[in-house]
This record gives sequence, structure tokens and C-alpha cells, in this order.
Amino acid sequence: QRTVIVISRLAHVGISFGFALLRVGCRPKISMKGGGTMKRKVSKNLRSVIGGRSLAVRCLCLALAVCMAFVFLSVTEVEAKSKKKYRLSYTSKTMERGEFYNIFLKGVPKSVRTKKIKWKSSNKKVVSIYSNKKNKAVLRAKKCGNAKITAIYKGRKYTCRVSVVKDLEQKKADNPSLNASSVVIHYLPDYAVPYIKKNTAYNYSFQFTVSGTDESVRSWSIEGDPAVAKRYHITDKGLLYKVFGDDDYRTEYTECTVKAELTNGKVLTAGIRGYDDVNIFIRNTISDFKKTYITDKMTEYEKMEKVVRADGKVYLVTTGFGNPKPRYYQINEITRADFDKINEKNFVDPAYIWGE
Repeated sequence: QRTVIVISRLAHVGISFGFALLRVGCRPKISMKGGGTMKRKVSKNLRSVIGGRSLAVRCLCLALAVCMAFVFLSVTEVEAKSKKKYRLSYTSKTMERGEFYNIFLKGVPKSVRTKKIKWKSSNKKVVSIYSNKKNKAVLRAKKCGNAKITAIYKGRKYTCRVSVVKDLEQKKADNPSLNASSVVIHYLPDYAVPYIKKNTAYNYSFQFTVSGTDESVRSWSIEGDPAVAKRYHITDKGLLYKVFGDDDYRTEYTECTVKAELTNGKVLTAGIRGYDDVNIFIRNTISDFKKTYITDKMTEYEKMEKVVRADGKVYLVTTGFGNPKPRYYQINEITRADFDKINEKNFVDPAYIWGE
């Protein structure tokens, strides 16, 4: 916009100067007569100019004015082009070691030939010219320090000061993992707590977490035998626990697998081994009973039925007749009437059992 204003003003000056030439020699002479009356007298020179040569003179002056205007316009345009500004996209830049950055020489056409612009670094050990193409160069920060990047175009230099201050932060490697590859978990129903205390050394729940990745868990699930997997539950936040015990007290433990699926599709797994504390208690009770009351000298019939007293109550322990070891045992509370009926064949002293 400033260039247009300057050109228009110069053109105006040139045209004004040309028209001023038109008036040269054509100005009438003014003379004063007595009495203060002013009269114009057209001189002989003026009449001669108005004659045959006046039209030629005027055309010549007009042509001169137009030429001068074009001269001013051309000179101004050339000067404006010659003063066109080129500059780098940055005059100062802070980079981190290991970083790559693109820098441009603005004002230069993108079609410019690559060799027309020369790029230099004052300290190649700090910042080097990794590559350059047309009006762009790629800078590479190699170590901490300072360097000056120079672009040379049409004999003029354009600079950018670069400071390399620190290393790039290393991105965490995507190596996801669970906080446990295998878990042992116990189960004890509320009704059994008054009789069987929870062991503080056991885990009755377990919180799974994922580390080594920025991904989150899309879903948690229990995999394995459906009859076993249904006895466990894991929440959306990875909290695992057993919801009910095992049906057969002879089952020492059950096993299944926890699966965590991440948002990027990766799957993490962990093994689970679950114990039922009620069944553990039963197995231990039977084991202790066998050690105390079952001997090798007993007949199979004597081993089949046995009455014991505990906590003021009487229990009947039954085992399968002739079954291979380990045998199945069942413990049931009995009444005195049931005891007397069974005792008809065993001849056990009631005083010993009932405390009579």
C-alpha cells in the first residue's frame, strides 16, 4: 500500500511538471495604468505562440509529462522489487538434544532451486544441517550448546540463533504387564466366620493393576472351565474375589485365569488358584479324627461308623465300606435316639460319648 502511494505521488509530480512546461512562454503580461485600473495586454510573444506553433508545443510538453510519469513508475517498481524482504521463519530457536526442526526462508518461492540457497551452521557439533530442499532446511540438535544457522540467498545472509538446552524426554516403552502373574486367593463365607477365623496370611481378594503402558484396560474377565470360573468375580477396576466355595470338600483347590484386554487390543493374563477355607477345615478335622480314632486294628465295619463328641454335641462320622484310600468321610450331628440305634451293633459305652 505504501508503494502504491509513493508511485501515485511521483506520477502526480511528473504530470504537474509537464503541464508546468505548457505554461512556459504562455503567461500574459499584466501592466498597470494610472488611476489604479488594471488591464491585460497580450504580448506579441503570446500571440505568436497561440499561432501555428502553439499546438505542436503543447503536444510536445504533454508527451514529455507522460514519459516522465512512466519513468517514475518504472524506477519505483524496480526499487520496490529490489527492496523485497526475505527472512527466516525464526531468528532464534530453542531445541532439545536429539530433536529435528524445519526452518524456512520466507519470501522465496517454493519453486526455487535447492542450490540457490546455501545453509551453514557455525557449530556442527551442536546443530547440523540434516537436509535441505528448496527454501527449507532440517536442523538436527546434537548436543547442548549454541550455534548460528545462516541462509545465503542472492548474496545476502539471514541468520537464526539456536540453543540446545537438554535431552529429549525418553518415551516410556510400551511394555504392559500385570502386577502379578499368578495369585492364590481364599474364600470363607460369613456364616463360617464364627467357627473358622480368617487367616491373616491369606488373600481373600486381590487388586490387579497394569503398568508399563499408557493404555487403559478395556475389560476384565475370568477364563477357564465355566463351572469353576463362575465361582470367581473381577470388577471393572480389576478387584478379584471368590463369590462362593467348592461343592466337594475333597477338592483341594480350583484354577482359572484372569484376562485383561487393553484399549490397543493387547491381552494380559494371570493364573488364579482358589481355596475354600471351609473345605480346608473339614479336611483337617477328618485328618485329625483319623489320627485319633481310626487305627489299622479296626475292622472295616468299625471304620465305617464312628461316633465322636465335640463342643457338647455328638457327631457321626461315616466312611465308605471297602472303598480305596483316600476314603470319603461324612460328618453329621446325631440325636441320642439315633446313637442308641447305631450302638446296638457297636456296643460303645454311652457314658463315654454322652458324658453320663
